[in-house]
Amino acid sequence: MGAASLDLQIEQGASFERVLTVRDSLNAPIILTGRVFRGQVRRTYSSEEILASFTCTILNQITDPGKMTMRLTAAQKRRK
Repeated sequence: MGAASLDLQIEQGASFERVLTVRDSLNAPIILTGRVFRGQVRRTYSSEEILASFTCTILNQITDPGKMTMRLTAAQKRRK
């Protein structure tokens, strides 16, 4: 599974949570058991400095196949 680019608008000082569904080319959910996800906030795509990192959690793949959550709490955000 390759990396993806996702543009998100996140309000400064607020918590953020998004449920994502990962699907294959036939639009079927991909079972995520055993996979690891990460997400980072950077000023620009090519910036080396990581401003914050998302907490990524895979949901129950029997009841919610292909689904995971991305979270960023207000405390995780660094303000510059």
